[in-house]
Formats: sequence, structure tokens, C-alpha cells
Amino acid sequence: MLNAKSLNLVIPLLACLVMIAVGLLVYGPGGDDDTHISYAAAYNLASSGAVLNHSGDAVEQGSSLLHIILLAASYKFLHAIDSSLTMTDIGPIFSLFMGLICLPLLMLLGRDLPQAHRTMSLFLCVGSVAFCYWSLGGLESTLTALCLIVLVHLVTSQLNKAHHSAPDAIKLGLAVCAVILVRPEGYFVVLAFLLALQVLMLLNKKQFTGSSIKAFCLMLALWATVVFILLCLWRYQVFEQIFPQPVYAKADGISLEKLGFGLLYFIYSMQLSIVIYTLLVIYLLQQLLFKRCAMPTAITVSISMCCAYLAFIIVSGGDWMTGGRFFAPIIPLLILLALYALHRLDVGRWVYGLLIVTVLIETSIFAIKFSTAESVLTADDRGFVGENHIFDRRMIAHKSRYSWSERHNL
Repeated sequence: MLNAKSLNLVIPLLACLVMIAVGLLVYGPGGDDDTHISYAAAYNLASSGAVLNHSGDAVEQGSSLLHIILLAASYKFLHAIDSSLTMTDIGPIFSLFMGLICLPLLMLLGRDLPQAHRTMSLFLCVGSVAFCYWSLGGLESTLTALCLIVLVHLVTSQLNKAHHSAPDAIKLGLAVCAVILVRPEGYFVVLAFLLALQVLMLLNKKQFTGSSIKAFCLMLALWATVVFILLCLWRYQVFEQIFPQPVYAKADGISLEKLGFGLLYFIYSMQLSIVIYTLLVIYLLQQLLFKRCAMPTAITVSISMCCAYLAFIIVSGGDWMTGGRFFAPIIPLLILLALYALHRLDVGRWVYGLLIVTVLIETSIFAIKFSTAESVLTADDRGFVGENHIFDRRMIAHKSRYSWSERHNL
């Protein structure tokens, strides 16, 4: 029999292996052509030391500065080891690696849950279309998920400590920086997160004092503001814009129409599980707001983050890409909270079984009908079996020109 410590090592490792298998063999490397925008910027940064677009102009066309920086660093390191590796070889693997790191951190964050629920949270993540499909999407989705989980974990750790050290403050400050750098809306998500956190924590007065929570949230908000202002000044100096170019191309303010599309995005993602997770989070939220129920710090902090990020999704009107890309960063936290809610409700095993069946059906339907990629085991002489049935594979069978990910991303 394995003890608890061994299980905490074996289960995440097994979940990682399953996620690699599902990602490569069921979904394949998706991500549409937007991945190459980030790849070009990362390649130019690695080659010239400057963030340039595919034409070599000083335009920040990628949505995630942190993703571009880390991808450029990974390319320089791995290319020095094997010069045959291209950015399109490395990009999907980088995204997958970020997703894999999320799994053990999620299990650590869910230590207030029974072992069975913690285990289930990992495998529901692996089975999630939004999370697993975009783990090989080549974009910043899983990196964003990792940044959010790390921030939630560090904030939880700080709130549970009686005394705060300088190293703890530095780690927390870096986590805030990462969230701001990983997505254009990062700063606003941080502010919304801190506002929600302050409200929810003040309702739990038995565990936290109002003055300590207000001071903690205020300090983080001030730090986030300083980082955001410095980032805007740097961007304006380099690119003559304070946001990445996609923000100006896609964002056009808040409107009732956008709010409507944001709500419809839950349906457009074609994942009933996401709707279920969100409803269970709303249940926990009303338990905190109206019944003042005591909950573990990690749960309260996670609820705050989910509220902040879901608010961004709704206000922004969602996303056009398949697989529920905007949900991917928040899926691990949604799943953790949903299982905590089911644990509090003390539901029967059949409910968990029904949830698992729902996820399996979603995975099967998406992989067969809607994925923009295919299994990496698909032979080069076989026609593409996804959305475009008339595709001639001989067009992309030249291995010297296309990487492994491009040959299966159609």
C-alpha cells in the first residue's frame, strides 16, 4: 500500500502521463495560425534581442509578453543542444510543459479536500477539452493557468501565516508581475481578484481581521499598479502603444452586446462541464455572501480568482477560437472548487460518475468533430479526418519544410 506522501507523488505523475497521451494521441497540436504570431516574435527576440513581429517591425503582435520571453529563452537553450529544433517544434511542447506543472500545484492547493477529490481534480483537468486541447495549442493558455495557480497558492500561504518574511513578499510580488505580463488584461484581473478577496475575507471575521486584509490587498494593488505603469511606459517607448496590438484590433469597450456574447460563450465552448463547474462556484459564492459559511482560505482565494477571471471573460465577449480557449486558464481552479462544492453538498457517487461521463463525451465529440488538429500517429499518406475532409495530405508531407506540430495542425 502506498502512503499519503507516495500518493502525492504518484498520482500527479500518472495524471501527467495521461495528459501527454490524450494531448498527443487524441487532440494533437492545435492552436490555429495565431501560434505563429507568438512564434515569430519569440524567434526574433531570441535572434536579435528585440520583440519584433514576423515582418521585423517593432510591433507587439503577440498577446503575451511573458510567453514570448519564456519561449525565446527555451528556444535559445534547446537550439544550443540540438540545432535542428525549430520554434514550431518547441512551442507546443512548452505549452504542454506549463500545463503539466499545473497538475501537482493543483493537488497541493487542494489539500483541504479528501484524497479522492484531489485525485479526481487532476483527471478532470486532463479530461477537460479547454485545458488539455490548449495544452498543445502553442499559445499562453496553460502558462496563464500556471501563473493564476501560483498567485492563488502564494496569497493563500501569506494569509495563513502570522508573520511575513522578505522572501515571501518577493515571491508574491513576482507572481503578481507574472500575471500582469502573461495577458493584456492581467492587471485588471489582479485588481478584480483583490477586490473580491477583500470582500469575501471580511465576511470571515473569525479568521481574519479587517485591517490586516485591507492592508494586504492595498499593498498588492499598489505594487500591481506600479508594475503596470512601468510596463505601459516601456511599451510606449518601444512600440508607441501601451497595450499589445491585438488589444487595439479586438477590444472596443464594454457594451450590452458584448456582455451577451460573453454569457453565450459558455454555450459556444460546447462544454457542459464548464457550465456545471461555474454553477457550483456560484453556489459556494452565495454560501459565503449570504450564509457567511466558513471555508478554507485556499477555497476563498480560489473563488475570488475565479470571479475575477470569469468577469473578464463575460465583459470581453468571449473568444472566437475553438475549444473554449478563454476558459483554459481558469479550468483547474473551477474544477477544484466544483469538487469542494460537491463535497460540501455530500452528494452520492453517481453524481461524480455522471460528471466523469459528461467529460468523456465532451472529449470524444470534440476530438472527432471540432479539433483543428489530429493525432500525431496519423500517417502522412492519410487524409485529414477533421473539419476539412478533402484536404490532400501530400501538400504538407515535406518533413524538411514542416515541423511535427505543423503537419498535424490543420
